[in-house]
Amino acid sequence: VIESLSEIIGKVKSAEDVHTNLVEFFTQIKKQRSKVELLAKADVSLQLLFPNAHILENVFPAPTPKDHYRMVAVDSALIGLVREWVARDFDLSPEELANVLELGVSI
Repeated sequence: VIESLSEIIGKVKSAEDVHTNLVEFFTQIKKQRSKVELLAKADVSLQLLFPNAHILENVFPAPTPKDHYRMVAVDSALIGLVREWVARDFDLSPEELANVLELGVSI
């Protein structure tokens, strides 16, 4: 699971890739549902799904401290969304969840 998710994140090379890869990322999580749910039930931090603490900065280096904190906030939002999505029994589609994340980031 971790390898496949890391591979998807690693594909992002530009801002244009983000939406497509977010949908693929959430689709993969849903496909691996039973494993992800086991992690959540075992109270294993979903941080384990993201071996690199700074997911976005691995793709888009932060030019300023302000940008660094913005990326940390988005990374935290991504982890929180996955945690809530699992808890709510995957009640949105991967596309809808990608749109929610993008809307939240644009605020």
